[in-house]
Amino acid sequence: MPKLGIATVYRNIKSLLEQDELQAVEVPGGQTRYQIPRAERTHLFICQKTDRVYVIQPKLDELQLNLPDGYQLQEAQLICYGLGPEA
Repeated sequence: MPKLGIATVYRNIKSLLEQDELQAVEVPGGQTRYQIPRAERTHLFICQKTDRVYVIQPKLDELQLNLPDGYQLQEAQLICYGLGPEA
């Protein structure tokens, strides 16, 4: 089986990002993750023991932000941290 160099992997990631075939997901305090682009905003659950990342679908219409007067939310991404069942 032929070996694949790390430079080749990064070149392909860069190319896929430029073509909007891949989307970078910045995880605060962690490494950049990548996913197939979705039409809707993705929200994440990150297991703090295994470092696995799961896409979640929270009910954000029930969320109260209590923004200061005059401010409007333009976009948001929810990132939850916790422990999975295997932890």
